[in-house]
Amino acid sequence: KEILLVKMVRPNNNFNYFPLRWFIGEEISQVPYVPEVSGAKVFREAGGHLSYAYLQGLASGILTLVTGGRSFVGEEPEGGPSNEEWQKWHARKTAYVLAWNMARPMHPRPPFLEVAPTSRLDANALAQGHSGKGLGSATVQFMEAPQSPVTMTIKVKDTSQADAVVIIPESITITPENYARRVHVYVVTSGNAPSGTEVAVTFLASSADSALNGVSDTWTFITHDGTLSPTEASGIPTIFSSTKQSEVPSAVPSGAPSIMRHPPTVSESLHPSMTLST
Repeated sequence: KEILLVKMVRPNNNFNYFPLRWFIGEEISQVPYVPEVSGAKVFREAGGHLSYAYLQGLASGILTLVTGGRSFVGEEPEGGPSNEEWQKWHARKTAYVLAWNMARPMHPRPPFLEVAPTSRLDANALAQGHSGKGLGSATVQFMEAPQSPVTMTIKVKDTSQADAVVIIPESITITPENYARRVHVYVVTSGNAPSGTEVAVTFLASSADSALNGVSDTWTFITHDGTLSPTEASGIPTIFSSTKQSEVPSAVPSGAPSIMRHPPTVSESLHPSMTLST
């Protein structure tokens, strides 16, 4: 399935596929399997298939290669090495570091930047009139502390489309102290572009930390004709009303953003594009 995904996303490219044995060796050395104490088995009991933890690591590493360096690690679950969800998380982390080092051997270290849309299915921008509270269009978070403060600049990639959406906020400062907090970013339809306009939004990092400076991620959002009533616009958490929506995500208070512990899937409707440049 992972190989088919690679071919589907970039059918004309030849890939150096993820080195499975290298990954297994790295994971075993870091989290050795001790029954009911530590780590996961490499293979399930029967059939010679990889365990669920190692399968998640393999899939995550391939996705990092396919997307040009995007992280699918997620937040560290509680429970430690004896916990199955923690084992899956650690396998994803090991695979991410390995995939990053393969793709960018001259880069100092993986940035662990995760920009994640809050819906896996709906690429619509938020409705015109949204005040930028509650659940955002995407969240920004680092999975490991930067060595220096990082300024994330969020802007429309194509300047000719700059007025198609309103971005709240346009800049975020992330420090070694607050790096683990998810920050919500709101991409709001402005009404200045036709419904259905695809707008690429870039999240660019600037920092004295050379591993992070210049790293960026890009996601595409779609404008629409949905609007909010004055009550909704001032009160949020209603997200939006749109004639094109395929799924309306549930709203949460601004102080309690949703936490995705499993890696997000690559969805065609969200048009992912990772551009990691230094």
